[in-house]
Amino acid sequence: MKKLIAVFAVLLFAAPAFAAADWAFYGSTRVQTFYTSVYRANTSVDTDLGHNLQTNSRFGARVKADKVTGQVELSQRSLDSSDNTVRTRIMRGQWNFSDNGFLMIGRDWSILDMSETSNQVYASDNDLVGYAATGNRVDQVTLGLGNFQFSLVQPMTSNTYAANTVTNDTKLPKFEAVYNIPLDNFTIRFGGGYQYLEATDATGKLEQVNSYILEMLLKAKFGAFYIGGSGFYGVNTNNANWCNGGVNQQAIYSTAFFKPGGGVDDSTSYGAGGALGLNFTDSIIFEVGGGYRVDDNDSAAKGAEGWYSAYANVTYKFAPGCKITPEVGMFSNQDSPTTGLTGGTDLYAGLQWRIDF
Repeated sequence: MKKLIAVFAVLLFAAPAFAAADWAFYGSTRVQTFYTSVYRANTSVDTDLGHNLQTNSRFGARVKADKVTGQVELSQRSLDSSDNTVRTRIMRGQWNFSDNGFLMIGRDWSILDMSETSNQVYASDNDLVGYAATGNRVDQVTLGLGNFQFSLVQPMTSNTYAANTVTNDTKLPKFEAVYNIPLDNFTIRFGGGYQYLEATDATGKLEQVNSYILEMLLKAKFGAFYIGGSGFYGVNTNNANWCNGGVNQQAIYSTAFFKPGGGVDDSTSYGAGGALGLNFTDSIIFEVGGGYRVDDNDSAAKGAEGWYSAYANVTYKFAPGCKITPEVGMFSNQDSPTTGLTGGTDLYAGLQWRIDF
């Protein structure tokens, strides 16, 4: 009873604030049904069905009160139906101090995320993650001035190195910036980021690990057709958690290594991905896409490693907010970083079910 009284008390005091703001709730439920055939070196083909609620299904709210806006978004953490743990995807507040300027604080997508050029639905809307220029949801303070945005981001310290790291010391936030050039039928975007860490290697020697990335996005529309793609070039991208999370991605290839005699062996990565689509009708969209990436780290058993993905799908909107997307595709996986053995290939076919409300 005491807890119930406390809840009503909070709602009573919060009522004026709720009334002064415009609240808009939303949600998206997504289920994936895919058969995946896994081809690996010296093993038989293994085909399995995955049929589950996607972890990027979400429920949220957008709030607006004068010049201040906000957004909260929650989702299920695990694909395991017995795990009902909820995670916070987005928690952000924004002050629009002018028509072309804003200050945003909280957790939201990195301004360097450019995965919007793909609608690959496999693996919980993979969107060519890891191939194209992609980011993650990060804790940040972002300033927007016209077409320019600049972010101070929480530095990444958990993605460590081949040799055991005693400590990771952060002296600066991670820096990210983008500049958009909107044209009549085109959108061009440039982005870049930098992260600096100090790390103590297994011998106790202090090392400096620098990560940086350069990105570019291009989107265009020609009548019913559209095309888009993005690419990147970076150094030690895994240490800064850029362009990570691809299907069967071996992040060690894009990670800094400590040299036995001291010093840091930097990794170099570059890649691109995109899609071509046709809005056949208001309800039917065809799309084909693909991506290619190379990671080069001399300390791995196989220094330079290239990998790619391709897909084709059809999105059918059969009712307002309701659609299905049948898709077929493949992933050519990275080889083992320790033995150099082939990573094989994944082939998949199935569909995504989605209802937005």
